[in-house]
Amino acid sequence: MVEKKKVEKVVAKPQGNKKKMNFKEWWAKTLKFFRDVRIEMKKVVWPSQKQVVKHTVVVLAFTLFFTVFILLADLIYDQLIFKLLLKIK
Repeated sequence: MVEKKKVEKVVAKPQGNKKKMNFKEWWAKTLKFFRDVRIEMKKVVWPSQKQVVKHTVVVLAFTLFFTVFILLADLIYDQLIFKLLLKIK
């Protein structure tokens, strides 16, 4: 006969006993955060103005296309429901 082992689940306890930060610690962490942000932002490769314009045009074209598509689908379903199924003139 095979014995079944009882598996205990580890439950994370809420950490309500956190030490409150004084102003100096908070300020040091805040300054470190912004320094790290500045360092990371220097690593970003920004697109050129030409790329931004090109991608904006593509997004606007797709938005216009799907707007027209949804409008036409709505009009077709409107005609199907009200004229064919409900026979309302």
